Amino acid sequence: MKRTFLDWEKPCIPTLAEYLLDQCRLGDSGFFDLSGYVLVFPNRAASKRFLAVLADHAWKNQWTIEPPRVKHMGDFPELLYEQKMPFASSLTQQVVWMQALRETAENEPEIFAAMYPELDENDLGAWLQLGLEVTEIFQELARECLDFGAVWETCCSLTGEDGNDAAGSDAAENARLGRKTGGQTEEHWNGFLSRLPNGGTGSSGAESEMTFLPSSELRRWKFFAQAEKVYFRRLTALGFWDRQAARLFALRHAAERNAGGIPSKDFQISFRLGVVGCVDLNRIQRDFLAQVSPSVEVFVFAPGSMADRFEEDGCLKPGMWRELDPELNQKLFSVLHQVTKPEDQVQCVVEWLRKIAPRTHIEDVTLGLADESLEPLLLQALSLAQVPNTRSGKKLLSSLQPWKMLHRMSGYFQSLASFMPGRPISEVMETAGPEYETLALFLRQEDVGNYLRSLQDEAGEPLISGDWIAELDQFFNRSYPARMPHPAEMEKYRETFPALCSAYGICHQMLTELSREYINFHSLLTIVTQFLKRIYCWRSVYDSENESDYQIIRGCMELNHVFAEKLHLPQALLAEIPLTLLEALELLLDQTKMKQTVSASLPGTISIQRWLDLPLDDAGAMALVGMNDNFVPESVTEHIFLPNQLRKKLELKTNDNRLERDIYNLSAILASRKDVCITLGRVASDGRTALFPSRLLLTERSERLIDQVVEFFSEPVEEKSASGAASASGTASASGTASASGAASASGAASASGAASASGAASASGAASASGALFEAPQIPETFPPIREMSVTDFAAFITNPYLFYLQCVLRLEQVDDSARELNAAGLGTLCHEILETFGKEEIAARLESGMTLEETSREMQRRFQDPQVLEKEAERIRERFSSLLDRYFFGMYGLHVMPVVNIQHEQLRERLAVLAERQAERYRDGWVIFDVERPVSTFLRSDGGRGEVLMFGTEDPSPMRVSGKLDRLDFRAAPDGHGEWRIWDYKTFDKMPNKKHFQRDNVPEPIEPECWHDLQLPLYGHLIRASIRSSEKRFADLACVDTSRMKAGYILIPKRAADTKFAEAEWSAEVLRTADVRVCEIAALVHDKKLENNGEVTLWDRNTLKEWILAQN
Repeated sequence: MKRTFLDWEKPCIPTLAEYLLDQCRLGDSGFFDLSGYVLVFPNRAASKRFLAVLADHAWKNQWTIEPPRVKHMGDFPELLYEQKMPFASSLTQQVVWMQALRETAENEPEIFAAMYPELDENDLGAWLQLGLEVTEIFQELARECLDFGAVWETCCSLTGEDGNDAAGSDAAENARLGRKTGGQTEEHWNGFLSRLPNGGTGSSGAESEMTFLPSSELRRWKFFAQAEKVYFRRLTALGFWDRQAARLFALRHAAERNAGGIPSKDFQISFRLGVVGCVDLNRIQRDFLAQVSPSVEVFVFAPGSMADRFEEDGCLKPGMWRELDPELNQKLFSVLHQVTKPEDQVQCVVEWLRKIAPRTHIEDVTLGLADESLEPLLLQALSLAQVPNTRSGKKLLSSLQPWKMLHRMSGYFQSLASFMPGRPISEVMETAGPEYETLALFLRQEDVGNYLRSLQDEAGEPLISGDWIAELDQFFNRSYPARMPHPAEMEKYRETFPALCSAYGICHQMLTELSREYINFHSLLTIVTQFLKRIYCWRSVYDSENESDYQIIRGCMELNHVFAEKLHLPQALLAEIPLTLLEALELLLDQTKMKQTVSASLPGTISIQRWLDLPLDDAGAMALVGMNDNFVPESVTEHIFLPNQLRKKLELKTNDNRLERDIYNLSAILASRKDVCITLGRVASDGRTALFPSRLLLTERSERLIDQVVEFFSEPVEEKSASGAASASGTASASGTASASGAASASGAASASGAASASGAASASGAASASGALFEAPQIPETFPPIREMSVTDFAAFITNPYLFYLQCVLRLEQVDDSARELNAAGLGTLCHEILETFGKEEIAARLESGMTLEETSREMQRRFQDPQVLEKEAERIRERFSSLLDRYFFGMYGLHVMPVVNIQHEQLRERLAVLAERQAERYRDGWVIFDVERPVSTFLRSDGGRGEVLMFGTEDPSPMRVSGKLDRLDFRAAPDGHGEWRIWDYKTFDKMPNKKHFQRDNVPEPIEPECWHDLQLPLYGHLIRASIRSSEKRFADLACVDTSRMKAGYILIPKRAADTKFAEAEWSAEVLRTADVRVCEIAALVHDKKLENNGEVTLWDRNTLKEWILAQN
């Protein structure tokens, strides 16, 4: 086996190409024959890139190059032996393992019951999951030339147990099956045990290690060893091989024939096998290379001076890669940037790209993601910086849109199945609707939206007009549904929500039709194909150079490949898994969610790669993002069956091996590139989890290590970006769109020569402001007419932020979403208003029917309700009426299928209204009569608190200011002195007293100034009544009886704590109310002249919403 070292002064792939071209050139001609090589690369991205480099050489130099064959390191063993039978798919292996475990459980019921005491015999999903878990353990062991039998024998040796006794009479059969089907033979046990410390006998001085496994673990491995024999027997009967077992068999069969002097047909190859940069091969791969060692050339990406740190087959020698070389460690800290938030890491990368742009071709840049959760934020920032479309080199299939669509379809079915368990899903869909959240997730999929928008009627017009997503949010905030009605029931809402009814009906009908197609697991392919065709085939062409289109193409192709390769199931096994449609979909999703997909690169773009793909990437400039301990080095939590101590005994890979591999990877990256940027954060992308530096950054064994640790864990100072500019922080909007902090506009578009350029100028369109903000709020147009009308609540919005007043009260913009998980304050307030309005009108009607005047009614109440028993009966009457009205309006507004928490709020409000009933009865006892409810009042502002002339506002085109409001309730009482008293009430579902709401303090400020007011609602109610009376308009004639000199205002508080329900009057003097009038006039003048500046302030209700993102400095 020949080793060739490729110096890492520059990237590996170009160096390898130059070396092979030099070796394979035919004389002085321009012909190069590499066809005698089969090159094995650690990943597909490297193999594709190598062929691309050869093509570049051929094109630039007008050479003719016969390329080699290329293989991925996981596939090359099949080149070296004859495959006797087809390999079983992943699903077939899982199902056969399930069968084997069930059969073995019948033979060893006590052992199985001890291992899995809660496993239900009839729970097919649980058995399939168990089959998957055992398959994964078996595959990991097989990659290291082990199986369950080997582990069991080893455990017996290490604990001093007699393996033969444990095996009983099955030992010979075990050996026989080992030779026949790929299990372990007796000779293999001896050879394997001899490689363990002290021959695996446990007779060394390490006595403490002999009994680290309890007897229950031995029984577990014995059980698995017996199940393994059943697995091989059943799989062979089906006519399939397990890939890993077939490799083991090929190795052992060849060893047996060679020992007997009989040449093996396997491992006879006519080509030269080149292994490139594979430093982490498993045992079975290394054994395969050993079988053909004379024909193997190992290309090691490292200087020849490091030859003693590599094995003969190019793998890392254990213990030789515990730290970075001093020079590389020094370079590491010169390019390292520790920041706080994910946005800051992204900003570092943007600044680094701007810095290297003048000297770097855009295709010569790779962004490496150690923390893959940063990818969406990174892509957004690069898009804002106008960097050409970036393509991620490797993705999980579960991150692509077609897989997500199947996941949403499965969730839709699951939502309905949970509503009527046990019934066929096609029947349930005929009568029921999904949970609201499930429908929302489905309709919010961009691909679903594109499909719905593509539908046309017979006249060629869009089948759905309107925004069904906006209507969905509105429907949610109106009904707070936990579960949606069936589309047929939704038709009663069509007048209000036409687009939602259409979109929901189309999607539900489509899924209902698909659910009827399901027969067995084989029919799932038809259903998935039809579904994806519906969603995607409305377009005839998809552009592979467009990233979003390419992800759709890629996802559909990968799913098709998965069905062919991983989910193929023999007809004989169908009866073993009588899956429902939902179970079949879940099985499909589980089998595919972790599948890696590789994309083709695009010219003129930056590549994004994962950590393990970076060492052989040939980019001359590379950024590593997210170098934190959570992500690099990879650390695998101890498996319950394979703890680290046993892994070491079995020579399986441990976290120590992964650490050394990653130190080598980092060394190769640093050594082979001049331009490197490495970032790490202190806070994870969820905004809460603390992050720590990767252990790869703390390998130096000198006094400097202490300083490095102190620097990493000290309090952060003002963070600087890669170019030295302070990095700004970002926020996330309420809709979930993260703002990449301060990514000032950078033009990364390739110039005519292909070089990337950068520009720091902000775009004029407002995508990025000159200050680095990502969003610039639009200015008020000069042509906008003067504002001549306000409501009583608008004044508080202006005081908080004049620009917020402009957005909310002038433009009438509102944020509508379905983020609420309970009835919000507005919804609760509306419900209370409806109840109290109806109650008030009924009380007014009863008074008018009695024929008594206000004064007579007031005195009668004072007399009648002095009797405690009569008062209690009145309170009970009001309580029952409130309760009845609550049910009427609650179910009328929200229906029966509301979220559980809203039902709880329903009952809590009943308790609050019960206390209000007692307080209302007490008001009756004190002589207070309800005069009017929900009374609209609209009039011009006047001088002298509403008593004088109409005021004119504005420096240009002066005009009056109309103010409107609605009095929730107006009460009257006949006082003992013969005069009437009046109270204006406003219903509030919070517990703030009028002073707290209007002054943000418990008492009236002293001295009182106009600027002390933070809300003007109650003073404005008094102003409106006085102004209405002064106007002498007929519509206000009934208010003429109101004695405004004996009028006060206040709140009827119905707070969360029912005991705090009360009538709270505002005790404000005439002087206090005069300052309120001054403030009202000041604001009216500013509003009229459109002086509405953004001060960055938001209300408590607007925290963590889109309004805060727009208004606050960002």
